[in-house]
Amino acid sequence: MRNSELGEAHGKSAPAVPAGVEPAVDRRSLAVMLGGLSLLGPLSIDAYLPAFADIQRDFQASAADLQLTLTGYLLAFACMSLVHGPLSDAFGRRRVILSALLAFAVAALGCTLSPSVGWLTAFRVVQGMSAGVGTVVGRAIIRDCFDGAAATRLLALPAGNFAAACTPPVRLKHPGAAICRGLRQSPLPSCCSCHCT
Repeated sequence: MRNSELGEAHGKSAPAVPAGVEPAVDRRSLAVMLGGLSLLGPLSIDAYLPAFADIQRDFQASAADLQLTLTGYLLAFACMSLVHGPLSDAFGRRRVILSALLAFAVAALGCTLSPSVGWLTAFRVVQGMSAGVGTVVGRAIIRDCFDGAAATRLLALPAGNFAAACTPPVRLKHPGAAICRGLRQSPLPSCCSCHCT
């Protein structure tokens, strides 16, 4: 291929979804699914931090031991964020997401049943390895399926979902206020509380 042909090929943008092919899910379902996946990592930290004192008391562990559980989680999260993309390119987006969700669920169960702070640290590392998949692979899915303004709007959703989950208390007057009241009564961190009328 000559350089002029190469330049022309890169200058034209192909549609994200080929003509005549229906996407497997609609935009709204995709946004909800990817938004939920992207919240997995941040909320697994935000729901964990307020329980530090209780965990320290239950395991009779030092503050340094408990801080190691968070350090291990964050280190694994950061390192695996570099790996999730290439893994999803090699093995497929769906397979990587489902494997990571399974690993996260098993690690969450392991954290719950941990007999010592050492086991808790190990399971938190596994959670960190799998929690970033929603953000990394979710963005890859958006880039695969959408172009231009549609992609930009969907790429902004995970950040908006997290901001909505952890904003200061807000008064809401809408039919969904009952959900918010239920959340207020649940044991969520203070950053996720809301005041509904």
